[in-house]
Amino acid sequence: MKELLQKLAVGVPSGSLDKRELKLALTLIKAKLLADRPFLRLDSDLIVGTYLQPKTVKKGRQSAGYLQPLTARGRDYLVQASDTMNAAHHDLVIARSLGFRRGRAAAKIVYIAQESGEKLIAYVNFINNRARLFDINTAIELDIGVKQKTLKALQEGAVVAIDRKNAEIAEVLGALNDPKIDEAIVLTRYNRADRFSAEQISEAKAHGGEVDRSLYPNRADLSALPFITIDPIDAKDFDDSIYYDYEKRVLFVAIADVTAYVSEFGEIDKEARKRGFSVYLPHKSIPMLPRELSENLCSLQPNVDRLAFTFRLELDENLNVKKYDLFESVIRSRRRYHYDRIDELLDGGKQDEGDAAVMRWLLPLKELIVALRHKRLKRGFSFSNPEIKLILDKNLRLAKTIKAKETISHQLIEECMLLANCAAAEYFPFGIFRTHEAPSDRALDELLIDLSEVGVIVKRARSVHTTIEAIQQEAAALGMGEQVDRMLIRSLKRAQYTYDNVGHFGLGFAKYTHFTSPIRRYSDLMLHRLLKAIINNDAKRRDYILSELQRLAPIITLLESEVAQIEWQYADRAYARWAAERIGLVLEGEVLEEEGRGREAVVIIDDPQIRGMRVYLPLPRGQSALHKFGRVKVAIVSAHLATARVTVALA
Repeated sequence: MKELLQKLAVGVPSGSLDKRELKLALTLIKAKLLADRPFLRLDSDLIVGTYLQPKTVKKGRQSAGYLQPLTARGRDYLVQASDTMNAAHHDLVIARSLGFRRGRAAAKIVYIAQESGEKLIAYVNFINNRARLFDINTAIELDIGVKQKTLKALQEGAVVAIDRKNAEIAEVLGALNDPKIDEAIVLTRYNRADRFSAEQISEAKAHGGEVDRSLYPNRADLSALPFITIDPIDAKDFDDSIYYDYEKRVLFVAIADVTAYVSEFGEIDKEARKRGFSVYLPHKSIPMLPRELSENLCSLQPNVDRLAFTFRLELDENLNVKKYDLFESVIRSRRRYHYDRIDELLDGGKQDEGDAAVMRWLLPLKELIVALRHKRLKRGFSFSNPEIKLILDKNLRLAKTIKAKETISHQLIEECMLLANCAAAEYFPFGIFRTHEAPSDRALDELLIDLSEVGVIVKRARSVHTTIEAIQQEAAALGMGEQVDRMLIRSLKRAQYTYDNVGHFGLGFAKYTHFTSPIRRYSDLMLHRLLKAIINNDAKRRDYILSELQRLAPIITLLESEVAQIEWQYADRAYARWAAERIGLVLEGEVLEEEGRGREAVVIIDDPQIRGMRVYLPLPRGQSALHKFGRVKVAIVSAHLATARVTVALA
């Protein structure tokens, strides 16, 4: 259904639809949402999208939600409670644009095309000897007809998944007080699973576990080149490997050739298209591909032959790529490094014989990367947005947090991947681009007003780039660089996957795509298929893949947003469990914003004991407004495990 609606949003000849699609189109014609014409296209004021963030309340009433379009870029539509048609979270809908209301684009849902199939997640409480169900996200009681006899068979705090169609309990996920339930909650909400089907695992195992180089005479044999991989210390899937011939100024970027093992229309491909991305939780990864591929045959492990899709990038003295070639290859990575070890080596750390051989070309590459990055930042930006890494103990309880820093090793890999991604984008005028639009004049003006309220006074310059540079310089001078960068990121439009190219404002590239992570991103896997068709001059296959990408690009963007929500929601639940065991503890944090017309403030905890936890501070009557970015000390008052909401009070 999603792909059909994507077709109808951009327009499609009725003769190109198969029987199933034509039947669905006739349903829309009967609903007077589609004109009965040879060329089928939804009216211009209709929006196809996913309905997000509903809050189910007793007797089915709803609060306002948002529509995330499949086609429009950079904005969501507000959907008032009276305009939802009782749509549920992640339902696929058609909505009619209502223009702007209170400064926001608004829409009214007119047709629920497909229910999400997501299960409603609830927990059981016993009140006056009566079992009651409460929504896991809102803690609001549900009245959906589950029988008392069924509920009373469960324990206090039991977490269940409810089939929305028949109001029956589909699965008992576990107990609310068990940390293991957090993974089940976030994955069930988005119809995700760690497991793969027997058919998918069988398909993965059919390729064996090793690569015999002699079976691939038509591939470039690069096994003699000393490639290395550089990844986080806990990584298991190694997508990319690099080698730099510093005498010839040639950089090799070899990427796992996933398409050699994942065939279109196979069981693995169907599941990968559904998942879109790998999910990374603090204690484990939920891969896009079966582990037999993602952590073995496709992973560029050291000292074994692996199939790769490789860029050879030749740079001139002005740091421009003067020539690039893309080809299928066989490589043999020499060493698996993690970021910390590379930083040690680049900082003069102790080396063994293997390290010394790598450093002969890695040190010149470092110098090249520093110069490339300096040149790139004249067009693009570097935002300070440190990642907070959660470390769990063996019982899956939060033990500590680590504030990650971007180091030279991260920059080295990033710049190499950027070069390969830019080269890949040069192969096609339409396909799948990673795009990021510049902020509108209105958004920039609103940002400057917000900045002035926190003491960062900057006037508009001739260009957006110069204006943002001036903002960052002023913020750094005031010691507010990290805070202001967060404001900048929030004010900018989201990066997306699009069929047509509009450039990447944040990185400063005219054309950009994602080529380097096909193990964990379906966009990259599809791009590899397109590039192989192009370099093999297979026009028929190229055109077919392009037609697929036109529909898939916005869907992949939605899946990316979904994966981010899974990872954020899991983190929120881990923080809430930590806080629930420390009621009364005083922590230091920073005021982010005020919500509910000044009735409460949102504070982000930045304390040596814990970092990154988002808490809510109710403001007493008469309390003067708190300064944004102001430092406050707060005491934990409560932590609700169901909603993962932590409430604090001024200490």
